[in-house]
Amino acid sequence: MLHNLTIDVGNTKTKIGFFKQHTLQHVFVYDHQTPITSQILSAHINELNITHTILVNSGNYSPIIDQILTEKTNFLKLTHQTSIPLKNKYATPQTLGKDRLCSAIGATTLQKKATPILVIDTGTCITFNMVSQQGEYLGGSIAPGIEMRLKALPHFTHLLPLIDYDYTKVDLIGINTKSSILSGVINGIIAEIDGLINRYRNNYEHLIVYLTGGGCIFFEKQLKNKIFAEPYLVLIGLNKILTYNATT
Repeated sequence: MLHNLTIDVGNTKTKIGFFKQHTLQHVFVYDHQTPITSQILSAHINELNITHTILVNSGNYSPIIDQILTEKTNFLKLTHQTSIPLKNKYATPQTLGKDRLCSAIGATTLQKKATPILVIDTGTCITFNMVSQQGEYLGGSIAPGIEMRLKALPHFTHLLPLIDYDYTKVDLIGINTKSSILSGVINGIIAEIDGLINRYRNNYEHLIVYLTGGGCIFFEKQLKNKIFAEPYLVLIGLNKILTYNATT
């Protein structure tokens, strides 16, 4: 049985998934304050009897990580040239964020049946990723995420402050500057996602929508559209790619 470690190095967090064959057993999360180290990674590999590893990165990380993975495991670093179980029709595959592709593959792995799938990632950026009924990755859209929008307000204005946020209910009508900013940013994103889902559904009959990323559980409860929330679609997609390459 394959013991796989899938590593998603993002802009704000690194997520590591431990899989036995096709089943996700555990997820480890590290942020910039407590980054993944070579010692921690080696301990994971040894303790979990890891045989195969795969890594995708949209953020920066230490090159020693690649060295350890290569020395201790059968290591696959995801690039635009890696074989994948999905036809990539993106016009510039070398510029496509590999985490976007992984989340799409993760959704098709869970869905199984042939149907149009839209994957929305509410991470650092909010991305939409469309997969056709024929299993083709078509592309989508990229927009600023919550943190980017909150940072833009004090950057481009003189008086608006930078505020913290958490995934709690946001009122429609803000009664002070902080709540007004949160209302505009969070409710604006909710309306944006709902509106785009509706436009996709007008074009694709029987569309299935998956939501992933840090805020997916929160947004799932706020959206009017029916969706499936899965925080670890990228890790699931990475594992699918890893097992696909291990058997082809």
